[in-house]
Amino acid sequence: MASSVGSGKYSLCNEQFPKTLQQGFQELRESMCLCDIQLVAESKSFWAHRSVLAAASPYFRVMFSSDMRERTMEAVELKAIPATGLECALDFIYTSLLNADFDSIEDVLLASTHLQVTDLTDCCAQILKEWLRVDNVFEILSLSERYNLTALKSHCLAFISQNLHTILKTRESSLLQVDWECFSGVLRRDDVNPLVCESDILQLAMKWLNYDLGNREPLLEQLVRQIRLGLIFPSDVDYDSEGELCSSAQLLREAVPQGGEYLRVLCKEDGRFQTDSSFHNWFKIRSTRKGVLATCGKTTGSLECGEIMVLTGKCMDSWETISRRKGMYNHCTVVLDDFLYLIGGQNSWFNDNHEEEAVASVWRFDPRFRRWTELADMNVRRRRFHCSALGGRIYAVGGRGEGGLLLSAERYSPAQDSWTHIRSLPRPLSSHAGAVHQDQLYICGGSSGEVFSDALFRYSPDQDEWTSLAPLHHARGFHSMTAVRDKIYVIGGVVIGGGGGRAGRSYSDLLVTECYSPCTDQWTELSPLPAGHSQHGASAVGHTIYILGGFSWTAEGFLSTVHLYDTWADTWDTGPALPRPLVGLSSATLTVPHGLCRVHNDDVTPGLME
Repeated sequence: MASSVGSGKYSLCNEQFPKTLQQGFQELRESMCLCDIQLVAESKSFWAHRSVLAAASPYFRVMFSSDMRERTMEAVELKAIPATGLECALDFIYTSLLNADFDSIEDVLLASTHLQVTDLTDCCAQILKEWLRVDNVFEILSLSERYNLTALKSHCLAFISQNLHTILKTRESSLLQVDWECFSGVLRRDDVNPLVCESDILQLAMKWLNYDLGNREPLLEQLVRQIRLGLIFPSDVDYDSEGELCSSAQLLREAVPQGGEYLRVLCKEDGRFQTDSSFHNWFKIRSTRKGVLATCGKTTGSLECGEIMVLTGKCMDSWETISRRKGMYNHCTVVLDDFLYLIGGQNSWFNDNHEEEAVASVWRFDPRFRRWTELADMNVRRRRFHCSALGGRIYAVGGRGEGGLLLSAERYSPAQDSWTHIRSLPRPLSSHAGAVHQDQLYICGGSSGEVFSDALFRYSPDQDEWTSLAPLHHARGFHSMTAVRDKIYVIGGVVIGGGGGRAGRSYSDLLVTECYSPCTDQWTELSPLPAGHSQHGASAVGHTIYILGGFSWTAEGFLSTVHLYDTWADTWDTGPALPRPLVGLSSATLTVPHGLCRVHNDDVTPGLME
């Protein structure tokens, strides 16, 4: 029971009474007491109460309250409704219970939609959803279309996608008969059964086209755009000499007028083709698996690490090495359009000239085929800087390089494979952090010389301008900044204290977690880190932020520890440790292709991993 007090009055809601009232109506109906209307369907009669029907159904409300002739009739014949459906509808109105089987469910749907009993229609859709199997999915899909059950239709398309491997074996002919809206709805999905490769989807698409070529041929161009050809055909490969590629290439040439031209462009690995909105879908990884990356870094003994690892598994519980590069650290990792970019950093810890050890190199990893491509260098060599993907481009900001601290910032265009300078930072920064929120880049903290900064800046690509915002509560450096939904989280890092250490300074772990609201330009302090992390990796999957490795000044050592922050609950937990302690690593979130993490390192083609 719910109650409230106000203005000297006391109100109490008895939640049981509506059930008692409905039970009373049903008892009156069963005993034929006070029934005042007879409904007839297929020569079968059903007694009911006008007031109850009018309360449950807008259709009956209009019939019995307007000037329609049925208002005064003792018996009303409903010619458009089957008797089975009407009986189930009346039972539902009086009891809230739906009793039907697969053979009668369409009669119930016909009655519920005609009588406008939407709750009954929703119950039918829920039952059909629970009944979904490979042997009835197309029949249920047809019902969802006939009765405009949008959510059920979407669920059917998801079921077809997730069970496509079995459907192709047992019900392919049914799939070939669905209309363009449904077929394209399956092709657009990322959750296609992993046992179905993109070459299989290409063959299926051509079969669907040829099943009714006369009517479907005008859809050919749209159909080809939905097939992710970039997942079938790698660059720099002779498609006519590779077994499976040869048959797929031949099929594309024969079925699509521009197939040969498409293959030539795919083979050239033209960046403009990959970023063209018309063909962008071709390169999108068909997977719903998200993995947290840990790339390179230094391990115990200041040994450089070149491993590219991903945290994956059904429970995100295991690290796997998916590739290797030459050792580097204090670099940046960015994922853009499902490609992984390794940018800048340093790879000479013992070099006396620390400015010279920064590099400007850019490498792109294609997880579809586990291939590396060297791209145009940045204009400026950078380490301890920040990179983010924004608006189809990559932004590199600040850091250390030639001459020490850097003011400069630049932007990379994948289509042109070139870097262009943008407006410089308001002040030189290194060891800062950044994140993207609503198409704008945020930068905070970092070193401005002898001290760490508490400044927060926002960059607008449209105006090419930096704006100063509310400062951090705690100046810090070597921290991370991660955007999750409508908030930005700043985690870890260090503060500078007096006395001892290099140049008379000492460092301390900063455990305070700060949360920034771009809407209000305000900071809030949240649950602190369980232990110190600086020069660590950070990325988010869903509402969880992963803090990977780094250095702890309290523990005086490199870390393999992984901490997980739940942004919903404001709580910390421990995740699966890195295979080895790492500092100066970088992280990002990658859509993981099916099969990427099932390949042993020894199976990767030589030359594709370094």
